[in-house]
Amino acid sequence: MPRVLLGVWFGVLAAPWLAHADITFDFAGVVTQVSIDDLSTGIQPGAAIAGTFTFDSTAPDLIPAPSSGSYLSTGPAFGMTVSIDGLTFSESGSLNIGILNSFVDQYTVTASSAMLSLELFFQDNSGTIFNSDTSPLSPPLLSVFAERDFHLDQTDALGSETQVDGRITALTSSTVSAVPEPSFLMLLFTTAVAIALYRLVRSKSVNSRNL
Repeated sequence: MPRVLLGVWFGVLAAPWLAHADITFDFAGVVTQVSIDDLSTGIQPGAAIAGTFTFDSTAPDLIPAPSSGSYLSTGPAFGMTVSIDGLTFSESGSLNIGILNSFVDQYTVTASSAMLSLELFFQDNSGTIFNSDTSPLSPPLLSVFAERDFHLDQTDALGSETQVDGRITALTSSTVSAVPEPSFLMLLFTTAVAIALYRLVRSKSVNSRNL
């Protein structure tokens, strides 16, 4: 019996156990215009843009239509962070990826709240980069997109606002963080409990025979 339980234990450890992966893409670009700067950020056209966004690889498609998809990742690990001219803008808690696969193809990435909105917008006018509305798990080829836009919109409690637009020049894969599957963790716990119970019953049985 102990060998069986130990076999189950080691078999579980050796089995594939990734439910999904949190995937991070890096992007870079340049500011093209600052249409409003009530917040006095001092950002100027030509400033470098560097950022990352993280999403859940198993986020479901929230739109049933076959030509468009919306993939919402929720949780503290998901969001977007952007650095411009020494300033950092960050939104976490949720990230939405939108896909359009039609006569034009679009790829949008948005992280937003009441005070800050960060958005990437890519459009392929030939409609050839996507074969479906599935969210890509590796960065789409940037050169295919005619439009590669970045937009930042920040406001404060008084309604003052800063809007920054840019053009994205690089989109690359950064990291993939493994996330344990809940059922796997539960199986480990159940197996550990079974082994403990077996040892307890066996110990009592041995003690009763000794008596």
